[in-house]
Amino acid sequence: MLKRLGALFCTLILIVPLLSSCTSQERKSVSGTFFIFETIAQIRIYDTDDESLLDKCKEFLDRYEDVFSATRSTSELYKINSSRLSDIEISEDIYVTVKKALEVCEMTQGRFDITIRPVSKLYNFTAEGFVPPDDEEIKNGLQSVSYRNISVGKESGRYFLHKENADTELDLGAVSKGYISDRLKDYMRSIGIKNAMIDLCGNIMCLADDTGNDPDAYKIGVFDPTDIEGKDPVIVNVSDSCVITSGTYQRNAEYNGKLYHHILDARNGLPAQGDLVSVCVVCKEGIMGDLLSTGLFLLGEEGIEAELPENTGVLYIYEDGTRKYAGNFKDLM
Repeated sequence: MLKRLGALFCTLILIVPLLSSCTSQERKSVSGTFFIFETIAQIRIYDTDDESLLDKCKEFLDRYEDVFSATRSTSELYKINSSRLSDIEISEDIYVTVKKALEVCEMTQGRFDITIRPVSKLYNFTAEGFVPPDDEEIKNGLQSVSYRNISVGKESGRYFLHKENADTELDLGAVSKGYISDRLKDYMRSIGIKNAMIDLCGNIMCLADDTGNDPDAYKIGVFDPTDIEGKDPVIVNVSDSCVITSGTYQRNAEYNGKLYHHILDARNGLPAQGDLVSVCVVCKEGIMGDLLSTGLFLLGEEGIEAELPENTGVLYIYEDGTRKYAGNFKDLM
């Protein structure tokens, strides 16, 4: 049931977005649904009926499976995690995502940590009969968790990752989809697509005509897990921006009456505690939106006072339905 709900939430988020400039005459578009990184990707391209564009976008996405998949044995990330070397040559994709992610690790003082993989892989939320890891398993996993054990560098056009601990493993789940949406947006522009929407299971990236004639081209509905019926919807107006949410409802499971979710606090290896249920970030870059939605969730109440990048808005939703805002979020409503 939980897995079915997760897919439903992805679908709900995709259906809500509409082009504000649409008239009563239906706007021409093509759309496709794909499966990538064990989740759903949906793309809609406006002002065209050329479905071959969807095939090109799918091929572009498939390339990143061989970079960021944590479970595919042929992927670059899998090979990095399996390597016992202290210095590893990496691609520009890994370099950029790790470098940016390390900034958020520092901002959260290690609550968010991209080396959490030895612990996060212990939580198998897709398994039938979910059982959380025990204290000893978590303790053992945490021994190789510290973002300070890794660094990245560039020399003569080549990129490198350094591991202080050979057992260090990277978990790029909180950055890869945002980064990929940025790259797909760039690729779409390069092949002549001007208006489109990308949804990587709730990570929404909007591509709008870069003439700037329509600064609020899309109306995006933000899912509120405390308002399933949508009695008090949150609608943001965006153009050429991303809308990315992290929440306890996305990947979770119950065990002995207790809810376990996928947003882990690297200080103890446990799901983040508190009364936050989701954090939604609106900004220009998918990579930053992805990282901030998770990092700010882990900071909790402290995150509301955090310094944000320019033109960034944040919505915090709590268990009791309370909503709090930061940055320019209210200006987008």
